[in-house]
Amino acid sequence: MEQDSTSGYLSPDEFLEQLNKLPATDVSRVMNVAMAKYVNGTGMEFGDLLQESIARILAGSRRVPKNVPMVAFLIQTIRSISSTERNKDDVALVDSLEDRIDELSTIPSHDPSPEQIIEEAQKSQYHRNVLDQLNAVFNDDPHAQAIFQGRMGRLSSSEIRENLSMSSHEYDAARKRVDRTLLRIKAQGD
Repeated sequence: MEQDSTSGYLSPDEFLEQLNKLPATDVSRVMNVAMAKYVNGTGMEFGDLLQESIARILAGSRRVPKNVPMVAFLIQTIRSISSTERNKDDVALVDSLEDRIDELSTIPSHDPSPEQIIEEAQKSQYHRNVLDQLNAVFNDDPHAQAIFQGRMGRLSSSEIRENLSMSSHEYDAARKRVDRTLLRIKAQGD
């Protein structure tokens, strides 16, 4: 992996030698520029970016030209890595947004579909027909019909009695006729 020192690039050993000789002020400059411009949005800290830069240089995937100042090269390497990291996040963000859109498209709408509207109308019509038939059953018994309709309207027994001016005994007798009739109709339907 060692480059010929006569080439236009530093060998990994030459790079490490120059890195170790880098004054603290230059390291501080690299850190300040990286922190101000490149660390945000990467999910990485300065130390991680610097280590990644050094690792890529030592692995040979980044070659250090001899005529470029070390500080400038490190900053540009950090910039490149941070850009790649942000692009990964952007792709992940787009992927997660697409996943979220897919999730949202599977959430049922509160608006009924045309099929649901038709089905509900048919059920409503069926229920109206059943209620009409039950009301017809009680046509000959006005007290039973009034009790049935009162129950359908969720009236209490005292409210039904008051509306019909019925005694408690009359109400109970009519209620029992309604209950027997409904049970008989239900038994026939089963």
